[in-house]
Amino acid sequence: MTRPGDLLNSVDLGIDVKLRASGLGKNNAYTKRLNRQTVLGLLRRDPAQSRAELARVTRLSPQSVSNIIGDLEQAGLIEPAGKGYGGKGQPATNYRIIAERGYGIGLHLDRDFVRATLIDFAFEPRARLRSALATASAKGVQAALGRLIDKLIVKAGISPDLVWGIGIASPSLRDERVIDTESLEGSLWSALHSYEIDRRLAHEKGLPVIVENDANAGALAEATFGKAQGLRDFCYLFLAHGFGAGIVHDGALFQANAGEIGRLQIVHEGNAVLL
Repeated sequence: MTRPGDLLNSVDLGIDVKLRASGLGKNNAYTKRLNRQTVLGLLRRDPAQSRAELARVTRLSPQSVSNIIGDLEQAGLIEPAGKGYGGKGQPATNYRIIAERGYGIGLHLDRDFVRATLIDFAFEPRARLRSALATASAKGVQAALGRLIDKLIVKAGISPDLVWGIGIASPSLRDERVIDTESLEGSLWSALHSYEIDRRLAHEKGLPVIVENDANAGALAEATFGKAQGLRDFCYLFLAHGFGAGIVHDGALFQANAGEIGRLQIVHEGNAVLL
């Protein structure tokens, strides 16, 4: 079945684009998706904007903006949101995101628990759950995540057909050049990487699944929603199962393990504990 979300991809749904002084590209398929993501990002921040306003902010031509608006409206992702008055000529039509048109699920795996959040297409949280992760096997993790996803959808009160994808933030080194991953990570996290839980969970649920290092995912979240909005370069430190860092350079996530600091040994109640 074709979903409205098939019009989009990770470019459209990811980090809010930072507009460059030279404007946006207009020629190839990538820049077309980038332009579409930019329009969606602007509509998320200000839910009622006209084509003229969007063209002015993005520096795209009025025809390019009209084409993007037409595609998104035809896919059922945006809708008219009344008229804008006060200017010259006919009142302009404003547009807004249709928040309930599609949903995404985010899962955060840690040592003993998993957090789950379901967001709508406007990136607003609709349901949250937290569950213990009482398993020592990759297969057990997959089963636990499958059950939690089902419970989250029920709690949100939506149809499973409206969920477009799943993202997993996990303490994992996703670097094929690292040959001693198991010695650097706990055995479970190393096993999950070899197990290809993203592929298996995608097959089980019939949805695209993306796994990202938790520090990188945190940096992406800060750049999109948090204190780092508008920053071109920053480093996000993340202390959980290990000590890592996500790096954003020139407005884009540096997708490698360059910020991975490693495991830390601390003394807790007289005993050495490896974080």
